[in-house]
Amino acid sequence: MTCSAPAVANGRIRPGSRVYKPKDSVDITCSEGFDLIGPAQVMCGPDGQWQALPECRPKRITDKCGPAPSYPHAFPRDESSTLKEYPSGARIRYKCSIGYGRVRGSTSIQCQNGQWTNLQLRCERKKCGSAGEILNGQFEYTGVSFGDSATAVCQEGYELIGPKVQICRDGGWDGRSPVCEPVHCPPPPEVKGAEMFDPIYDHVPFGHVLSYHCRTGALIGERDIYCTKSGTWSAPPPECKGTFCPNPHVPGGSRMRGFRAVYKFGNTVTVACNPGLRLMGESFVTCGPDGEWIPKLPECV
Repeated sequence: MTCSAPAVANGRIRPGSRVYKPKDSVDITCSEGFDLIGPAQVMCGPDGQWQALPECRPKRITDKCGPAPSYPHAFPRDESSTLKEYPSGARIRYKCSIGYGRVRGSTSIQCQNGQWTNLQLRCERKKCGSAGEILNGQFEYTGVSFGDSATAVCQEGYELIGPKVQICRDGGWDGRSPVCEPVHCPPPPEVKGAEMFDPIYDHVPFGHVLSYHCRTGALIGERDIYCTKSGTWSAPPPECKGTFCPNPHVPGGSRMRGFRAVYKFGNTVTVACNPGLRLMGESFVTCGPDGEWIPKLPECV
């Protein structure tokens, strides 16, 4: 026995034929606007009947819409925005996310014929603009929009007081504005036996140079030190150490003024030759800081 072409209203049969032998199979699809209910493939039975023919039923039409759609940088502002289903004509209002502002476009969508209309709202990152001016410093920016940062940097010789980094928030730059204050060194160290030139004893500024001069003895160390950008002196203070010169003995020179048992730095001596001898060199010499006479001792010839 054979099967005649299967009759499925609003359906299409492949392959098409007038007569089918037992065990022949056909594929069934529905016309547009219809849903297939049942198997998509059926076989001709040995009794000349098709096994379990499907149906093509009209698609179910609904006018309801699904959950509120999501959009970048915007979210529903209504309390009912968590519903899973909305009736036709329902509206949902949106607003921009934190840090974003409305540029243009409608803020709502509507359920029409089972579909949500498109949201026309456009949101852009808010701008904070300049973080301000810093006297003796400046800001270095990654940008001036929401989420960007501004880092405060002071000029050399100034230190930052306040937050180093500020972030552009929804309401502007966060935190208080920092300031750049001059770096100061502690009062200059006193050195026993020394005088200081151009000393400042309170709030010594960056770059200030201080000079030492020994009243007696030799200066050991740095004569000039300065206040560094880190608020410390460039070197330890020098020392003034006592210096002694040897006995100023000049053969043939018997007359000497300024004679003493010990000669220290700064002591002076006047040398004169015995009669008949002539002085070669300077008659007036001074005990120098390195323990030598300045100028060198004369001779009597």
